[in-house]
Amino acid sequence: MRSLLCLFAIVTLAASTAIRVEPQQPPVQPVVQTGEAGVKDGLLCNACKDIVDDVENHEEDTIEARVDASIKEHCNNLGFLAGRCIKDMTEVEDIIVQNINENYSADQICQMADIC
Repeated sequence: MRSLLCLFAIVTLAASTAIRVEPQQPPVQPVVQTGEAGVKDGLLCNACKDIVDDVENHEEDTIEARVDASIKEHCNNLGFLAGRCIKDMTEVEDIIVQNINENYSADQICQMADIC
């Protein structure tokens, strides 16, 4: 009986000191990008594509005038990022106009302008 009690004590002690290993979880990827990449590849990329699509669908103005008006129209919908959007899109306005004239798609134009 004494040996059975000692054996029980040893098993209990061993079981209580066993190291528990937590399963490894893959890192969680953010749903929304943040920082410079998030602004550039998210909001500004979408605004760029909308601007190109808007210009391609309105042929009554010159392309240059329509791009300029479309930049202001779409960027002003971005709230606190409106100034940043107008600044960045105005910097690549010539690239957008040139590539619209060459019949590139909105995705291609915004990638060539380094917005997406």
